Amino acid sequence: MKSILSAIALLFVILCATAEEAKIQNDTTVKFGMQAVITATEGKGDELADIMHQASKAIAEIDGCILYLVQQSLTDPSKILITEVWINQASHAASLKNSEVRALIMKAKPIIIEMEHHFAKYIGDHGLYGASKSTE
Repeated sequence: MKSILSAIALLFVILCATAEEAKIQNDTTVKFGMQAVITATEGKGDELADIMHQASKAIAEIDGCILYLVQQSLTDPSKILITEVWINQASHAASLKNSEVRALIMKAKPIIIEMEHHFAKYIGDHGLYGASKSTE
């Protein structure tokens, strides 16, 4: 009987944790972040950096983007580093449907040989809002 009660308690904890995770994922106040490393074909790093810089200007006009930072690696100029912070994942997804963004994606595709995406949970910052802040 004790093991059955323990199993029921464990199941309850798992279900509660799963429900809480689903709530967080659907919460529009939770910030969404991503780090991307996009690798251009040999000799096309500057061109890809320019396209991604154009994308940052297009993104600036889209609701929900807090930060879209484009950098080029100093050790490997074919690697373009993108840091994004959005009010939520839905805003990020919506940006990918923007016609100007779509056109820039199509322009960049032929010179991209690799993409790494690291989705992130916003913890805090210095400078993003003009002062150090955290989610707590």
